[in-house]
Amino acid sequence: MKDTFIKFLQNEKIDAAIIAAIACAVMLPIFFKGIPYGHDMTHHFQCAYSYYEGFSAGDFYPSWSAIRNLGYGGMELRLLQLDSLVREDAIRSVLQDFQTKAGRCPNDWREVFPLLRTILLPNGDSLSVDEKTLAPVDPTDIPYILDRKAGKCDIRIDFTKSKIPTL
Repeated sequence: MKDTFIKFLQNEKIDAAIIAAIACAVMLPIFFKGIPYGHDMTHHFQCAYSYYEGFSAGDFYPSWSAIRNLGYGGMELRLLQLDSLVREDAIRSVLQDFQTKAGRCPNDWREVFPLLRTILLPNGDSLSVDEKTLAPVDPTDIPYILDRKAGKCDIRIDFTKSKIPTL
């Protein structure tokens, strides 16, 4: 990425000069009046700092980072959450089918593994499973927990290990 950016600057000096001129023109009010201050200024400083970290790491188009949104993280965690919800729905349908046929909840994930292998996610991928327990895994590769408490037959995310945020 750095090499591409440097080649762009070397080959397209006129375009770079135009971009720099526009950037300076946009910044003129800050040069003369100073940085505006408001109730959300700490958020803006934190956002600017996350971009600074991205630039320092060589990422010339930083988007989301762990410190974004006052420590709640970036959008990628919310997208993982949506991916997890799709997986959970598919796994719940397998558990419900097993429960209908067997009249009980499976004792462990090995009992429903043949059914889990048939699941295709909307993107066309098959459901990933943990190699040791054959438990389906969430988008961060942490096995889901088979919840059999109080007559339930459901799954839940292991929030002690997974990076997926709670709803």
